[in-house]
Amino acid sequence: MTRFLGTAFAAIHAPKQPRDFAAWVLGHGFRGVQPGPAPLPIDWSGLFRTSRDTGLRFAPALHLAAPAQPFEDRADRNLASRSGGDREVAAAQVRAAAERAAALGIATVLIQPGRIATPGDEEPFDVTAERVDFDAARWVARRAQARDAALDVACRSLHGLARANPDLHLGLVAGRGSDSLLDPGTLTAILEDLPGLRLGYWHDAAVVAARAARLGEEQGAWLEAGSRHWIGLSAGDWAEGSTALPPGAGLADYPLIASELRSAAGETVVVADLDPALPPTELPGVHAFLAKCGL
Repeated sequence: MTRFLGTAFAAIHAPKQPRDFAAWVLGHGFRGVQPGPAPLPIDWSGLFRTSRDTGLRFAPALHLAAPAQPFEDRADRNLASRSGGDREVAAAQVRAAAERAAALGIATVLIQPGRIATPGDEEPFDVTAERVDFDAARWVARRAQARDAALDVACRSLHGLARANPDLHLGLVAGRGSDSLLDPGTLTAILEDLPGLRLGYWHDAAVVAARAARLGEEQGAWLEAGSRHWIGLSAGDWAEGSTALPPGAGLADYPLIASELRSAAGETVVVADLDPALPPTELPGVHAFLAKCGL
């Protein structure tokens, strides 16, 4: 297991100068940091230039969007759109993220493969919100009505991205939106239907816990669906509307996660995705909990 620190926490708490940034992250027990959009500027190119001297590593997957970004604003939201123009705009954003990743020596971009345009006028909701007013059974039924059509379009988008960018690796991650295409069933379908593509699964423990509570998508079903395609784990937790609690402080099933990850082949990447409002004094407790779980 190799632990990295999430971008948001590092951006707020670490010093800005690259060597000082690296020393701070390493000094708090992490092997490095996970690149992606940050709440404050990070000198990624400076960190990359000094990485050989400092020993700082980057997690092997870059987030296309910040994990806390509102789901309606994600650039990859239209990968399953029926509009060819919208799909191309979304694909261009993924390609741009791939270029940023490649500049840091990273091959994988973490994305959500679009949304399901559910029938009716009811607006989708953030499954991680503290309070939501919805009928879970109705939402699941509405998703099922339109899921196959969206899945077909998403698979064509992913195939097109891979064909145009043969070195691109894509990591699929659960979404905060109730209309997010990815669920355990569609994750299985995408991975099985596109075996020739460089696809993997990144488990966001907090978002999956929220989806389990709100939509009935069992955490174990996500873990099973992605088991042969693991890339890594975002180790936060969810409760009371927050997806960035310390692991173990919410409803994510860490014993189950740890059991699945221990059976995964190769190096397991664990990223502590924490609320920047937490003080760095919380980090020893995060390490202790993850170590207790074997993570």
